[in-house]
Amino acid sequence: EKTSASEETTRIQTAAKHAKTWLSMEEHTSSSNDEMQVDAATDMGSASMPNTSGVFNYAMWLVGKLSSQQRDKLQIGFHFMDLCAGLGTTLLAHEALKSAMRHYGLRTDGACTGLTELAEGKREALRRRCARLKINTPIFKSNASLTLQTPEDAEGNLVDVPLADLLFMGIVCVDISRCSSTPKSLTDPDGASGKSWNDLLAYLDRLPLDQRPKAIILECVDNLGNNRAVQGHTEKGTLIVIEALRERGYVGQWTRALASRFAVPQSRPRVWALFLKVQGGVGPKAIAGRERHIQQAFDVIRQGETLGFEPLQRILARCPNSTPAQRAERQSLPRGDGWHKEQHPNFRAKHGLSEDDITMGQHDFLKATNGIILPREQAAVWLTLCVQRKKGRIPNWKEDLLVSDCGSSVGWLSISSGKFPCLRPGNKYLVLQHGVAKIAHGPLCLAVQGIGPEEQHALDLHLEEDSLLRQLAGNAFCANICVAFLIAAILVA
Repeated sequence: EKTSASEETTRIQTAAKHAKTWLSMEEHTSSSNDEMQVDAATDMGSASMPNTSGVFNYAMWLVGKLSSQQRDKLQIGFHFMDLCAGLGTTLLAHEALKSAMRHYGLRTDGACTGLTELAEGKREALRRRCARLKINTPIFKSNASLTLQTPEDAEGNLVDVPLADLLFMGIVCVDISRCSSTPKSLTDPDGASGKSWNDLLAYLDRLPLDQRPKAIILECVDNLGNNRAVQGHTEKGTLIVIEALRERGYVGQWTRALASRFAVPQSRPRVWALFLKVQGGVGPKAIAGRERHIQQAFDVIRQGETLGFEPLQRILARCPNSTPAQRAERQSLPRGDGWHKEQHPNFRAKHGLSEDDITMGQHDFLKATNGIILPREQAAVWLTLCVQRKKGRIPNWKEDLLVSDCGSSVGWLSISSGKFPCLRPGNKYLVLQHGVAKIAHGPLCLAVQGIGPEEQHALDLHLEEDSLLRQLAGNAFCANICVAFLIAAILVA
């Protein structure tokens, strides 16, 4: 029956019901004045915060802030697609929305009609998510599959051209990121970013206007919104997108969204956009009407911004300890006397690090991290900590909760207090919790994307290999931002 709850539904409801609440008010020590780690006092959270940063509870909190008329409108039926899907965060966001609606005695009737993912291992993981949720949707090898006369899914089956009301896509960032050594234009078909973007446009071009998605939601690294010098010219990717979609009947707007403004303790600046298809002609009146809808949608998204984020120590307490695979990886690392102090003389000279600056506390750090990270990683992290101590930002690493990126060379490495630096696919992150060191495993990386232990168990993500989870976490949408855009798009599409 339509009102009966499936096994998956019951499991998600139970997960959300038993999520732990935050206990006390604590002030965040970040250098940003407008970000705080804040606790909520009740099972439903407070007006400014949900009770945990997991997307199930976040969605319940946000839906509760809507008017009854808006909640009723969320019951409309819709189809959605997710291109360059990676983890498939949209699937999780949809489940979170369904769970939140049930809490208010309502239901939302959405269905996924197509997913694309280039990496085979991630496609297999998507299949497992779909099987867990009993979703029968085609998964394609790439966006290019959607442009074929008769699309072929990743298993070689010929399928109809998938259609959707809402289309999500994370613009591939490999050629756009500041970390790229070979930046390329968003329009360059020879680049990974340009290829996936051009294939999206080709998919839209093959559809008559009335069959194109009503709303398109895009996400990318914030460098897309900067003026970039690439291949002999300067471009701003967000403007390229606006113009390309305007030519195809859409109006829209970009915004810069921080994960830490949506309850999760992570520094993750991203640009997000919502584009709406112009209806009733393409004249000034029709365009102005859709622009008003865009503003209404962003009003909803702003309602989803939180006073602060869940304290990282709460998430550490909720996440399980290291996995057997992680412990085996730690045991396989070389052990010894650590790094040689002669390393990185240019970095030391640039920051005025004396011999006393480096040796003070070095023995305790090497002892705490020996066998956990490699000697070259110890050198990069410790020298960065010495610089932060010299500047007065981190006086004593043993009295703080710090997270350090271990995948970057000295000078490029990020260390954050009380939250994660921006997650990158496959990178290793060192957690220093009051002098105790450990590597952040996959489930913890997912948790700071809004996909906590409750959500992981509901979708069997905890059964995946740790290395895959870290890859997926670095590529994923922040789940809370994703569900905020999903709700806003449904309301105005």
